[in-house]
Amino acid sequence: MTNECLEARLRDIADATNPNLAISIADRRRKVTSAICQLIESDVWLWFTGVIDPEANGDSMVTTFVDGGFSSDQERADFFRIIIHPELAPIATKPLAEALRSQRTITCRRQELVSDHTWDLSPVSVIWNQLGFDDFIISAFPVGTNGYSALGFHRRINRPRFEETDSLIVSAMSHSLTWLHFAVSPPQASEVALQLSPRERQVLMMLLGGDSRKQVANKLGISEHTVTDYLKAIYSKFSVNSRAELLSKFVSSETNTP
Repeated sequence: MTNECLEARLRDIADATNPNLAISIADRRRKVTSAICQLIESDVWLWFTGVIDPEANGDSMVTTFVDGGFSSDQERADFFRIIIHPELAPIATKPLAEALRSQRTITCRRQELVSDHTWDLSPVSVIWNQLGFDDFIISAFPVGTNGYSALGFHRRINRPRFEETDSLIVSAMSHSLTWLHFAVSPPQASEVALQLSPRERQVLMMLLGGDSRKQVANKLGISEHTVTDYLKAIYSKFSVNSRAELLSKFVSSETNTP
């Protein structure tokens, strides 16, 4: 990366973390995570917040997220379907749980979470590679007793692995974004989200990402009628009557200032 590119990325990060600029929380997160992605030459990035059920190992529900770098809507949908795979979830939630336990930022590369041997033999590794992805970094920041805010960076298959320097950059950046980490969805939304079924969680995540019922149906390979049935169940659990009311459950009370 040239000095000019590096300076541009650092300016993006500075702008995103400047509370005096009129930028939404989602756009701030998008701007800063995209800049970090370019610094470490990642292909896909995510900034997601959520909650972990302390009574169920590996049970984590994402409640807000922004992302970038996907080659298509279908790849994005497949990616989100795989990250809640029952064999990947316990691996991915390790840094989240450790961040909550220690109440500090935890940043890990994939090989620090699971050995190459175990990873190569796992079914989720095969599915992950078939989608076209391989190495990843997760950086988790604790928010309260069971909430988290996390950054995820992913490289496509046949790309070099992330190095320790990449992990250090992500960790340092994540640690410096304290007030943006705390701009999360209300606790009650997170608690209800843990009660959703796996398919209901998929539908909710896509709705939070801006997909219509038709788009959700196409991406999940189900009918719009079935999506409507899932929506009715989700509405009931959140005690709402419309999509607007549902989405309002995941809007932080904080907007542009810490």
